[in-house]
Parts: sequence; C-alpha cells; structure tokens
Amino acid sequence: MTGSFIKSSFSSAAACDEPAAVSRFFPVHDYDLAATLNSGQAFRWHLREGWWEGVIGRRWVRLRTETDSVVSASVCGNHSALFPLTPALSRGEREKLSQRRDRSQRPGQEIPPPSPFPAQETPLLGDPEGVRTPPHTPFGHPLPRGGGEGRGEGTASDSTLPIRLVAETAAPVNDWRWLTHYLQAELDLGPVLATFPDDAPMRAAVVACRGLRLLRQDPWECLASFILSSTKQIVQIRQIVARLCEQFGEQVIVPQNHEPAYAFPSAGCIAAAGEAELRACKMGFRAPNLRAAARMIAGGDVDLDRVSALSVHEARDTLMRLPGVGGKIADCVLLFAYGYPDAFPVDVWVMKALRRLYFPRRAVSLKRLQKFAATHFGPCAGYAQQYLFHYARVHAKLKATR
Repeated sequence: MTGSFIKSSFSSAAACDEPAAVSRFFPVHDYDLAATLNSGQAFRWHLREGWWEGVIGRRWVRLRTETDSVVSASVCGNHSALFPLTPALSRGEREKLSQRRDRSQRPGQEIPPPSPFPAQETPLLGDPEGVRTPPHTPFGHPLPRGGGEGRGEGTASDSTLPIRLVAETAAPVNDWRWLTHYLQAELDLGPVLATFPDDAPMRAAVVACRGLRLLRQDPWECLASFILSSTKQIVQIRQIVARLCEQFGEQVIVPQNHEPAYAFPSAGCIAAAGEAELRACKMGFRAPNLRAAARMIAGGDVDLDRVSALSVHEARDTLMRLPGVGGKIADCVLLFAYGYPDAFPVDVWVMKALRRLYFPRRAVSLKRLQKFAATHFGPCAGYAQQYLFHYARVHAKLKATR
C-alpha cells in the first residue's frame, strides 16, 4: 500500500533551486508515535505545535499521526494538532474484563484491562515505486509460532479508527523507505506482544504503552548517543547530543524561517576533534571515551557495518571493545540500531523498575534480578524491556537515566 502525497506549505531555508517539498501519508495502525520517539531510545526528537521534529541521517523531518477524518481535512490544508486515539471498550469486552477480574484478581491487586484492539493483519507499507514488501518479523529474525507462555489471544494490533502517519521534509523525497525502516512502521506488533510474559506488570505496560515501536537507528549515532548517556537523565542527554550536533554536524535543509538543524557528526569528524572541543559540549568525562571510540571506528579497528552479521554474543563483545562501552550500552545499540531481539539493556534504573514492578517489598539480590531478566521475558525480551522502561518512567514516575 503506497502513501499519499500533498504539497507542503513550506520551502527550503537553504539557497537552492529545489522544487517545493512534499508531504506523505502512510497508513499505519497500533502505532504510538509519542511513546516511540519519547521513550529513551533516541534523543533528537522534539514536540513542537503537534509535530515531532527531528533529523534522520541528513534529512530534517517532522511527523505526526492523525485519524482518518483529520487526514481529509489535512489534504485541504487544515493541519491540526496531534490526535491521540482512545477507543472505548465494547459491551462484550467489558463483560470479558469483568469475568477475567473475577477469575484472576488477588486481594489488593488490580488487573489491568485487556487491550481494546481487535485482531487484524498489519497493512504493508509500499515503497514509492509501489513494490510491496513481504511480511517480516520485528528484527529480521523468525518468531516462534503460537503464544506459548506469552500473551496469546487478543494481541494482534489495530484500533477502532484508521490512522495515518504524516511525514514532511524540507526537500523533495523520491524514496521514503529510509523513514519506514527507521520508524519500523510496517511491523506487525501482534506477534511481538504475543511473546511477552502474561503477568500483571507486563499487561499494565502493554495497555499503557501499546503502539510503542523500537526504532532502527544508525549504529554510529546510536552508539555515540549512548556513550554520552552514562549516568545522565534523558533531558540532559538530549542537551549534550544537541550541542554535539550544533558544533560538529553538517547543517541540513530546513523549512523557511525555521531554526537551523544539523546532522549527527560522523565518527571521522569526532575522531579529529580535540578533547577540549568535545568537553565544551558539556559531556564531561565522556569526552575521551567518545573520541577514542570514534578513532577506533574511523580507523577500521571496529567495523560497525559487520556487527549485524554476528551472533548476539559476538556482537556484544565487539562493541564492548570500544572505550566507554559496557554491557548495558552495547545492548542498547544491539537493540535500537541492529534489532537483536534478545538484547536486554540492564542498568541501575531498569533494576529499580524490576524490583518495584515484580518484587515489591522484597529484598532481591542483583544476581537474582539479572537471572530473572535473562529468563522471564521471552524471545523479544528487548521489546518487553522498552515497554517496562517507558511504563515505569511515565506511570510509576521513577527517574529515568539510560
């Protein structure tokens, strides 16, 4: 299924002879754009006037989701704010929920409702030439058939209203596959959720965060960002990354009268920078690690392009050869850039979340928590981890560092 085009209302701020920019609508469902872009896996997205603005590669882009009725108005030039979807439960679904609570609720425990989304196959997003891409698994790896110990029934995705993802760039684009790949917009979320453990914290996380996707980021940008994330809260990481891009990144084409935007600097650019220049971006002790890692990558000691061909253990060991990269940062890169489904980033914050959600009022050792995390969350453990991370950060109000 191909997207629809409309003329954009802005032009490039750069002096060039580019024709007017074009927007594109992509049909999606069960996609929570805010949760996906604001869940601590990427640090260059900002919400402005109902649009999520960021830079992917060397392209400035802004995104939002709209219901089908809003799309019709948008084609006529009436762009409005982001419309979250809040479908109501039907009478039959409410009765099932009541029966489920009668069977399952323990004293003092509230069981979250099942997802209101009925089962339906994810529509495929076509490339600009109209070539349909075949169905594929979340990470390019096969998923087990059947629910097993996972959620099983009722986990396929859809909403009661059709949704469109609206994308706008400041320069014409002929091939949008870079965007659908980055956003993982073509992913059928149902088989992923079916692998999650069927327990109260996981059910609550799915209900609260349903539609969250794992992005497929550029490996170097993802790696560098997480090297800079050490002991920092998300808002601070965003500030450091923004300063780094302003200082060392190439300026990209933006809409007229828009503030400048910058691409993420290459490993070669960071390798050539002085440590004092990097520290001026407020990254502190992380500066020498980032510079040393960039030098190893730019010099060919570590080839990021070959990591995806390795087993998860080999890939993790390869990344951990880089200065400033421990197990947690390596797993973040394996999950958010390469799509390894069993990469489960574990840091102090995740351990705190696991203790609160799974072992309240109990003293649990770090070793036991690590064993629990390694065995409890199934073949898409990394996806489950991100749901728990965002759920605990937004709803349990724990401080979130990456």
